Amino acid sequence: MTDKARLDALSTMVADRLRELPARPKFRIVTPADFDVGASKSLTAIDRAWHLDRIADLKRMYSLDWLVRQETRRAGSVVGLDDDSLRALLDLMETARECIRDDVPFEDRGLIHRA
Repeated sequence: MTDKARLDALSTMVADRLRELPARPKFRIVTPADFDVGASKSLTAIDRAWHLDRIADLKRMYSLDWLVRQETRRAGSVVGLDDDSLRALLDLMETARECIRDDVPFEDRGLIHRA
């Protein structure tokens, strides 16, 4: 058997073996549209409890009672906030925490509102 014949036989054997393998999965690029970004999604009970605990922790650790009162004046309490308002309050409190850490006045970050 010549080298060419052996090479042809080997390539045929490899091609047959490759045809037996399962097809490769088709991948695609995931975009934010795939996750419906921007749409409001309700919090699960566990997520809501975590948000409430984190808000309570930040309130206690950084004396942010004033910020919680300011942001819950219409809802009455943190528990009365809807999911979007709860997320927004947590974001504000994290911003306030960063202000304290970085020694930035709350006014400079727009955290203090007039009644």
